[in-house]
Amino acid sequence: MQGLKGLGATQLAAGRAGDALATLRRAVAIGEGMRSPFAESFYYLAGCHVLLSRGDGVPGSGLPPGGVPVELERAMEILRRAIAAGYRDVAWMRRDPDLDALRSRPDFQLLMLDLTFPTDPFTR
Repeated sequence: MQGLKGLGATQLAAGRAGDALATLRRAVAIGEGMRSPFAESFYYLAGCHVLLSRGDGVPGSGLPPGGVPVELERAMEILRRAIAAGYRDVAWMRRDPDLDALRSRPDFQLLMLDLTFPTDPFTR
């Protein structure tokens, strides 16, 4: 799945949106078909959904009208699962370009705040 996500991102950057969306859908199908993926797998799957949201307006994308918010909501849901499964690379999440579309969302900002909040803020 990680390799397909990377290929899809590269295809998007190269202007091959149709190919990219097909690749990303394959990655999502694999990721969602896994029985018990690791935290990193959830993280990559969330990134795939964010990248799929870039298919808005691309002919043949399969993204329904109004599908961008749906893909971004799905990405947030899976990102929360990644965190619950133990994903903690906050520094990368803050700069990962695949998550750019989530950065302005209040739920993403709260998630980042929660991750950086000390476990026990009253200890010295």
